Amino acid sequence: MTWRVGAFCWPHPCASDPEWLDSPLHPPLHYPPLPLTDLDRTRPIVLASHGFSATPFEWQEFVDFAAVHRIPVDRVTLGGHGLCLADFERSTPAQWAAPLLDRYFQLVSAGFKRIVLACASLSGALFLHALTDSNSPFRRQPPAHVFFINPLVQAKDPLMPLTPWLAWLGGYYYIDRTPTEHRYWYTHFPIRTLARLQGLCAALQAELARGIHWENGPPITIFQSDADPTVDVGAVERLVYQVKTAGGVTVSLYPSAIHVLTRLVGRDGVTDTMRQNQMDIFTNMVDGLK
Repeated sequence: MTWRVGAFCWPHPCASDPEWLDSPLHPPLHYPPLPLTDLDRTRPIVLASHGFSATPFEWQEFVDFAAVHRIPVDRVTLGGHGLCLADFERSTPAQWAAPLLDRYFQLVSAGFKRIVLACASLSGALFLHALTDSNSPFRRQPPAHVFFINPLVQAKDPLMPLTPWLAWLGGYYYIDRTPTEHRYWYTHFPIRTLARLQGLCAALQAELARGIHWENGPPITIFQSDADPTVDVGAVERLVYQVKTAGGVTVSLYPSAIHVLTRLVGRDGVTDTMRQNQMDIFTNMVDGLK
């Protein structure tokens, strides 16, 4: 994401265009869960979750790619997302994570044996934070594989550590968006919500410093932009040493200056390198399921 200089606004922004997700005229975005009735419980199923301020639309390109290979992808909407901006402003990290945890438990209860998690940005942080709970469903029945796309374990923007002190002011940051992005991502970030995000990242960094041990954990494969404008790349690379699983942790850096490098739809200035990165990651993910 790009924070425009001088983009702080107060009080509540008015997004009058009903096409904008921020607009009070925009209906909630609901992505129904994948029907499970006819699915083979012994074959892989991917549970995909999106990033901060986004919606499951962020995974649409992978859903289309996986369908060609007959791999079902179930998408969850993080709590507080896809709703009106006021609901997003009130939401908490526990609420963000709840749909992911609940849906994973539902898939386990339905008898799926090869659940694969695909976590973009914020979802990666939520997943790692959940691992610190010994009663986490991820520990009780580990997934078959975990994929992270640009996991938001530590924000890169120097303003983020200030948000807990700025939260009492209220207000919003305006994010430059394309017309497509306006429909599926929030354009205004409430400072209070950013402060909760900073609190989650700070707590996660403390947990990672102590080390996260997942003795029966599967492989964790991380795909990361080397010039990510949102995430501290060094913090992502340190996950190799801070997270211990039976399957190991690997980080693959790609030449890219975008956040969530697998999502190209709706972006301006998409290059051949971006498309090559996306196809390479999608292919590696699908190959990892076989």
